[in-house]
Amino acid sequence: MKVILAKHSGFCVGVQHAVDTAMSQPENTYVLGEIIHNEGVVRAIKDKGLNVVEALEEVPDNSTVIFRSHGVPENYYSLCKARDIKVIDCTCGFVKRTQKIVKEQYALGRQIVIIGEPRHPEVVGLMGWCDKTAVVISGEGVIPEELQQKELCIVCQTTFSAQKFEKIIKNIQKVCKKTVAVFRTICYTTEERQKEVEGLARTCDAILVVGGLNSSNTNKLYELAGRHCGNVFRLASAEDLDCTKLKNFKSVGIVSGASTPNAQTREVLLKMEENTEVKATTNNEMDDVLAKIDSESKFRKGQLVHATISQATEEGLQILLPFSKKEVALSKDELDCEAYNVADYVARIGETIELLVVELKPSLKLSQKMIKLLQQEEDLRAEIENGKEFTVVCTGTNKGGLTAQFGTYSVFVPAKEIRPGFVKDLTKYEGKTLRLRAIEIKKGAKKEIIASQRVILQEERDARDAARAEREEEFFDSITVGDIVEGKVERATSFGAFVSVNGFDCLAHISDLSWTGVEAVTDVLEIGK
Repeated sequence: MKVILAKHSGFCVGVQHAVDTAMSQPENTYVLGEIIHNEGVVRAIKDKGLNVVEALEEVPDNSTVIFRSHGVPENYYSLCKARDIKVIDCTCGFVKRTQKIVKEQYALGRQIVIIGEPRHPEVVGLMGWCDKTAVVISGEGVIPEELQQKELCIVCQTTFSAQKFEKIIKNIQKVCKKTVAVFRTICYTTEERQKEVEGLARTCDAILVVGGLNSSNTNKLYELAGRHCGNVFRLASAEDLDCTKLKNFKSVGIVSGASTPNAQTREVLLKMEENTEVKATTNNEMDDVLAKIDSESKFRKGQLVHATISQATEEGLQILLPFSKKEVALSKDELDCEAYNVADYVARIGETIELLVVELKPSLKLSQKMIKLLQQEEDLRAEIENGKEFTVVCTGTNKGGLTAQFGTYSVFVPAKEIRPGFVKDLTKYEGKTLRLRAIEIKKGAKKEIIASQRVILQEERDARDAARAEREEEFFDSITVGDIVEGKVERATSFGAFVSVNGFDCLAHISDLSWTGVEAVTDVLEIGK
């Protein structure tokens, strides 16, 4: 039997941070809700002496409370402050971003729509960032009529099914008449897991899905696997595994949710290895899989990790990472700062910073500034795909147009899309800021945006022309022959004066300036009067 372990298995960085934080707290610390949806982890936290409560009212004044990765309503922070409750905030970074979007868009007067499960704690928390006015949609059914005439802001539960989200969005856009601002707030690690499980389900004879039965993201993996494979087994732990059901399969894929500890998956693998019926058909690959889960449980490409600054030099920082006993170099070029100053970072030794794993081989490469680029990329997909204007600085030219960079995307502006009319010299745009609208976004291996500045400039020109035409019509409708009007002399010519009347250029011919006749306009009129 061939055993394939999904690359994206076990705790995501947000869950890992929440669990590590909880396990490092002293007894009598309170945890608001289950830190993650995993019975074993929750039991371990309780055994350590922490109190898991379901409501903020259960947390005593002058104590300490942990907010889990799912997040909480906005007013919980002020409620805790009023009661002198210290908050240890473990809200996932992706959830915080969604909270910010909901708050800002609600303040703009838009109706908030949350795609997700109404009872999921993340969704419940998001409701508290818009005065509980959001509409929650979890299925692909009929879109409520109340939404069809409103300006909408749509966000998504970070662990929701990406496929289902896309279908719901299409349904909404078909019937809603006004602005629909879509923010694709599904965590990118969630998407990677979902894509991977579909790939495994198409190629393996059976799939084992490991994780807590009340875990939303794990249940999504189970649902996706079932669409492509007829033999999918849901395991809360190794105890649920019946090895006799696996003996006739040639290949078995193993996946686990973001709230599943690697140790739990390892127990499933060990049980398979120890079982005689499975072991008889298993190659020595099981040892490799077990070794893989032990080694890759540390870091993965694209993973966010929290590291401690231990040294600062002219070349950059030395940092200590979780699960690592030796220091790792972080180049100053990968720091998110305007200008690197050693003294500034010497003062920050011992501080924890968030980094992105960029490369694993030939050596571990980390970056802080790439986090911002990825956030820009997420905002890009959520906003400019819907036609929002964005700006870049032109970095170069080629024979076809201008080039630039936006986040991790390269940008190309064809010569004909720079402005209305022909552009002879492209080089004069180098270093200049371009105002663009996306024509096409390529999301494959070559991330590229093909964009236009011409459409924006043309729309603005058309709008100015239309406004001027409307003003002219109003002007001529408001005057008749014989009216006496006041005007300001703007300029003089040999044949008369141009006078501004209500903002419009009017000609006073030199023959009409005096009954006696004049040789020059300035003999009678003064510029600016």
